[in-house]
Amino acid sequence: MRHVSFRFIVASAALTLLCMAFTFNTAAAQGRFEVKPHVEVDMQRDSNFNHSESNEKTVHTYSVKPGIDLAYGSDKSEVSFDYFFQVFRYDDQDENTPGQVDADEYDYVAHNARFKAYTQFSPGCA
Repeated sequence: MRHVSFRFIVASAALTLLCMAFTFNTAAAQGRFEVKPHVEVDMQRDSNFNHSESNEKTVHTYSVKPGIDLAYGSDKSEVSFDYFFQVFRYDDQDENTPGQVDADEYDYVAHNARFKAYTQFSPGCA
């Protein structure tokens, strides 16, 4: 059975905080470019992971979600790209009964990206 390392979570959070320390905004004559790193860390305890009426199993779920938001904007336009990945790790707290699957078999990494763009064609448009 694979256990989630607390050091993994702390190291991910520390790396993201370090990136945030170097966040910068630059102003140009025609627009503004922004880089915004972000991170979320979560821990959840589920006392009945398998939703069983007779064979309850406690599982801890750990999640780390680092990402970055890139944007460029001017008076009339804006383009942005937001990317993050989310790591889920499950940790059994109870012994498995015969036939039960280890919760860490459900570990996974999700990737998400979002792109937005808009522009104002004339001063009268909103």
